[in-house]
Amino acid sequence: NAAGSLFLVLDGLDEVSDSSFTLNLLDEVRRWAGQGNVVLLTCRTRSLGAYKSKLTGFDILRITGLDFAEQRLFVDKYPALQDPHKLVEALHDQPTMRQLVSYPFLLDVVCYLAANEHGKLPECRNELIEQAINHLLGKVDSTQLDWPDNAAPSKYVLRRVLARASLLLR
Repeated sequence: NAAGSLFLVLDGLDEVSDSSFTLNLLDEVRRWAGQGNVVLLTCRTRSLGAYKSKLTGFDILRITGLDFAEQRLFVDKYPALQDPHKLVEALHDQPTMRQLVSYPFLLDVVCYLAANEHGKLPECRNELIEQAINHLLGKVDSTQLDWPDNAAPSKYVLRRVLARASLLLR
């Protein structure tokens, strides 16, 4: 690339399992940025310490949770919601949900469920994730996907894998 012509976004740096690859990648990021290119990296706050020494001289921003006005805007703009204002009121009537929906991912899950099920809001994070997984798995025909040895896992196994993965998301 010509110096200064690259705009690179690397999302989920902390999701790379090979730490030596990550450290080599960060060296390349420093080189690219040193050439005047723009590089944006994302990772979870709890993982930042592992990379911070390689990121001296870079601006580090922490994205905090969504405030009430941002949550309302998110819900208002969510496609296919029948009554966004009713959902906002319901979310803020439940103390547990008020805390959960400050996380954009979890607010998106709530909106997804509200747009697809029109059911009662979950009481806690685990119920929220469980309802979303059940809804998503209900749409999957695992026999139509390619599996090792052509052995499709059961919906139970798929659900367990998704549940474990979702607990890591915040």
